[in-house]
Amino acid sequence: MTDKEVLKTVSDMLQPLNDNIQVLNKEINTVKNEVQEVKTDVQGLKTDVQGLKTDVQILKEDMREVKDRVERIEITQENVILPRLQNIESCYVSTYDRYRENIEEHETMKEDIAVLKVVVQKHSEILKRTS
Repeated sequence: MTDKEVLKTVSDMLQPLNDNIQVLNKEINTVKNEVQEVKTDVQGLKTDVQGLKTDVQILKEDMREVKDRVERIEITQENVILPRLQNIESCYVSTYDRYRENIEEHETMKEDIAVLKVVVQKHSEILKRTS
């Protein structure tokens, strides 16, 4: 066998291996591209997560402010509003009690006045007849 024949035979034997290497290279390039896409997606996710962290921090600060305001409102209700409401309530209750107690006297006075009117009318008639 001549050198050329040996080289040809070796080349023919290596050709399937070369074909496999080319297929593997294509697949490796495809995998590389997919890995690059995943890297890009992960970078986007990192950016999104950082944005979410910032938003959560802002929400925490806002909630702290809301809690402070609610606490001040509760203190104002407890120290200012409730005592005033209790005072107003006690005034209304005492006024109601006075009216309730005096309503019976009022009714009695109305009846007495009605009787007095009748008596005065009768006396007026008697006085007119006698004069």
